[in-house]
Amino acid sequence: CWKNNHRELVPKCVESVGHDGWLALKDRHDKWGIIELPSQKEITGFQKYDSFWSFDENGLCMVRLDQESGYLYGYVNEQGAEQIPVIYDHLYSFENGITIAKKDGRYGAIDLNNNIVIPFNLPYEDVRGFRYGRSSVRDANGKWGVIDIQGNLIVSCENNNIVL
Repeated sequence: CWKNNHRELVPKCVESVGHDGWLALKDRHDKWGIIELPSQKEITGFQKYDSFWSFDENGLCMVRLDQESGYLYGYVNEQGAEQIPVIYDHLYSFENGITIAKKDGRYGAIDLNNNIVIPFNLPYEDVRGFRYGRSSVRDANGKWGVIDIQGNLIVSCENNNIVL
């Protein structure tokens, strides 16, 4: 995505990251990074991340590393540092400073500083991201229920589907 020794951008390899004056671009190693325009100063990620998302209202941008065994997710902040380490099997968007996370095959929840809010021992096969302070969960029988932001079951897992 670079020409002339990394000095000229090729537009087809550029994506907005939702931050004023920042763009995500893919380097010659097929890895993504973020630059600031018009200076083209590298902010983060080159030769490291396989995917970038947009910055959210918390000033965080989800990133992904592709591994042979699957994907690992984390978040970088506006200074380009990993605020949420890239160690999670799955992450959702933050709602009110909390997100559902999956680590080592188990679900829990973390805050914006990677503090554990709900321990990674939720007894569910699938847990979706928070919406209005609630998350839908699927048990081992394939039935859906709802938990609150403390991880308490507030709708029993007796439903074929739940939409929050």
